Amino acid sequence: MTVKPKAFVDLPNERYFNIVTDVVKECHAAKLIKWASNINEEHKRGLRLIKTVMDLKGQKRFKKKEGARAETAGDINMDSMTADDAKKIFRKFTTTTSYSKTFGSPPTAQADYNILKTKSLSELPIASILNQKTIAILDKWLKINDQDEYTGRIYFTVREMATVVKNQVSTATTARESFSAQKMFEKSEPARFDKIAIHH
Repeated sequence: MTVKPKAFVDLPNERYFNIVTDVVKECHAAKLIKWASNINEEHKRGLRLIKTVMDLKGQKRFKKKEGARAETAGDINMDSMTADDAKKIFRKFTTTTSYSKTFGSPPTAQADYNILKTKSLSELPIASILNQKTIAILDKWLKINDQDEYTGRIYFTVREMATVVKNQVSTATTARESFSAQKMFEKSEPARFDKIAIHH
C-alpha cells in the first residue's frame, strides 16, 4: 500500500487524484494535482474507465449496450430530419473557411485515437508518464477491446495528463544547447598572477 504525503491528502476530487497516483510515475503525480482538482466530466469518465480496466487487470472486454450499433462520427439520421435541417447540414459540409481551403481541415478526434489500431499505447510518447504496470495492463486490454468509445476515452485522458505534465517540464532551448558560452570556459584555467610579467 502506497502512503501518500500529507500534501496529497484532502484534495478536491481526491478520488480521481488517487487514480492518477496509481497509474502515473511517482515523479509526475505532483504535477497533476491542479488538473485532478479541476477535472471535467469527460476526463472523470476516462479515469474511472482506466481504474476499472486496472482492477480487471485488462482481462475482460466490456459488453456492448443492447440495441447499440457501431456508428462513426459522421453518421447522420436522415429519417427524423426535416428538409430545413438537412439543408443546414449540407451547407455546413460544403462551406469551408479560407484557412481550410489553403491548409486543410484539422483531423477529427476519431483520427487521433485510431493510432491505437496500428500501434500499442506503449509506443506512443504520451505513455511516458504512466508507470510500467499501467502501460502493460492498458496495452493488454486495448488489444481485446472492440468499442471505439472506450478506446477514445482512455486515449484522450492519457493524452491530457501527458500534456499537463509536459507543460511543466523545463526544456533546454536551442540557444542554451548550441550557443551557451559556458561550454567555452569549462576547461579554461585562470591566469597565474605570480607569473604575469609587469612592464614599466
